Amino acid sequence: MLPLYFVALYVALAASSPSDELIPTSSVVATVKLAVPSSLPRGRQIVDANFQSYSIEFNYMQDYAGNTSHPNEFSYQMIQNLAQISGAYPIIRAGGSTQNRAVYVANQTEALNQTFSNPGDDQPSALTIGPKWFESFQQFPKGTQYIYGLNFFDGEDGLDQTVLQAAAAFKAVGEDIYAFEIGNEVDGQWQGKLNLDKDRNLTLLQGGQEAQDDPPTGLSRLTSTNGVSTLRQ
Repeated sequence: MLPLYFVALYVALAASSPSDELIPTSSVVATVKLAVPSSLPRGRQIVDANFQSYSIEFNYMQDYAGNTSHPNEFSYQMIQNLAQISGAYPIIRAGGSTQNRAVYVANQTEALNQTFSNPGDDQPSALTIGPKWFESFQQFPKGTQYIYGLNFFDGEDGLDQTVLQAAAAFKAVGEDIYAFEIGNEVDGQWQGKLNLDKDRNLTLLQGGQEAQDDPPTGLSRLTSTNGVSTLRQ
């Protein structure tokens, strides 16, 4: 197979006519010396070792990570190699358009059920996940952290589903959850319908309950400011 740069050059030459003038070029060779400091200059920030991280479309997480019976050994080794080179495991974000369609069903025996509207679609129009879904978040090297994309359906029923899924995810994945992402691009999906009261605070409890008291260990309050909701450990 020809190198890409050679192919590009060949195409460019093939597109030119024999009468095109050849423009003479010249090259200059020079030695440039760089002074590399032995320590970080004052006022400069060190790039975090896990700056190189990855985002996986929510419904494809099982493909990339595998599960307990069939772990994806290729992905595992890739992440392990990155950690050895950089000094930290990359953060894995599982989210995107399909997180907005995901519904958690506690008694579902399959990890993932998907409905595709058309045979050629690369994303499902609807999907449900069960407890086995979270096995995929336990297959990467120990110490890998995850940004877990939650759905954010409209209304109180939607909020209950978000809380239910968050509690199940935290119970299964625990401290390896770096953060929850509440909805994917919610500012453009629902046209402003999901504007929670500015000072409204919610708490995630095991079992998907709602309270105004202290949150359980490891979870902090779900807060909304100017319509943007976040949840962090």
